[in-house]
Amino acid sequence: MTSKFSELLKFPCIVDFRIIVDALKKDALNEVKKHIEEIVPGSVQEIVASPRVSSNGKYISYTIPVQVLNAKNIEDLYQHLGKIDFIKHVL
Repeated sequence: MTSKFSELLKFPCIVDFRIIVDALKKDALNEVKKHIEEIVPGSVQEIVASPRVSSNGKYISYTIPVQVLNAKNIEDLYQHLGKIDFIKHVL
């Protein structure tokens, strides 16, 4: 997968990650940003998109722009964020 990202993107670049979280998780956005910063320090950009609540209210999705330095950063973020229990999907 790393080679595919390298073919499609010119690094460094900003990638928008759509993170869908459990709506009951308090302070989910700050927790997600903290996890992203652990993988790629100083990478979270200003969030301009409004969060979206699912039709049944169980989930909230955030679009988080992240400056990645290379394809490995993208893969590391998907893998790490996907293991967090309150995160339902990473797109």
